[in-house]
Amino acid sequence: MRRTFLRLAAALALAAVAPVALPAHAEDLTTVSLAIGGRTLFSYLPVTLADTLGYFRDEGLKVQFNDFAGGSKSIEALVSGSADFAVGAYENTLFLQAKGVDVQAVTLLTDRFGLVFALNKKYAATYKSPKDIKGLKIGVTAPGSAVSNALEIILAKDNLKGSDVSMIGIGGGPGAVAAVKAGRVDGLVLSDPAISRLEADGDIVPIVDSRTEQGQVYLYGGPNANSSVLVTAKYAKEHPQTVQKFVNAVVRTLRWM
Repeated sequence: MRRTFLRLAAALALAAVAPVALPAHAEDLTTVSLAIGGRTLFSYLPVTLADTLGYFRDEGLKVQFNDFAGGSKSIEALVSGSADFAVGAYENTLFLQAKGVDVQAVTLLTDRFGLVFALNKKYAATYKSPKDIKGLKIGVTAPGSAVSNALEIILAKDNLKGSDVSMIGIGGGPGAVAAVKAGRVDGLVLSDPAISRLEADGDIVPIVDSRTEQGQVYLYGGPNANSSVLVTAKYAKEHPQTVQKFVNAVVRTLRWM
C-alpha cells in the first residue's frame, strides 16, 4: 500500500507542476471548461493526468480547470452552465435526476473514493460507535458533497442525522490539513493525499478506512460507482464529438495508469 501511495503521490506531483510543450497549432484546439471539486484528490487523478500527459490535446481539446472546494460547488457550476464538464461522484446523477435535472456520467474513474473517517487522538480513544461523535465538529470537503453524504451514511448506522454533528467545509487540500492541525475540527472525512499526510504526522486516527476492503464494505456494502466525469444531457446532445474526445482522453489515461 505504501509503494502504491508513493507512486500515486509522485504522479500527482508531476501532474501539478510538470510543464508540457504546447502543440504547434494551439489555435485549432476546442476549449472546454471543467469544474472539479479538489484537483489534488487521488480519486480525480486520472483527469489531471490526462491534461499533463497531453491526451486532451491529442484529442483536439484545451481543458480549462476550475478548482472548487468540494464537489457540490463543481456540480453547481455544471448545472448552471458555467462549466461544460464536471468531475464528481456518480451519485450526483441519481440525486439530480430525481429533481428533474438530467446529468449523466460518461466516464467512471473509480469504484471507490478511498474516503477515511478519522478523529483526533482525544476522541478516537473513546470512540465505540457513531453516536460518540454527536455534537462534534467534523470536517468535509463541503456540505452537500459526496464526502458529507458518506458522513451521513456513517451517522445513520446509529440512527443519527447529519444535523447531529457540525459539518465544517475544509476543502480537500492544504486547507484541510491546516484545519485539523489548528484544531478547528474534531475529526474529518476525506481522501488522500491529505489523509495520509495527517496520519503520518500523528494528527488523526482512522476510524473507518474505505481504502481497505473491510472499510469499503462497512461504508457502502462493497465497490460502488464513484468518481466520474459528468455532463448535462443537453450538452451531450449538442456536443457529442466533444464529449467523445474528452472520454477518449480519460480512458487512455486510465489504461496508462
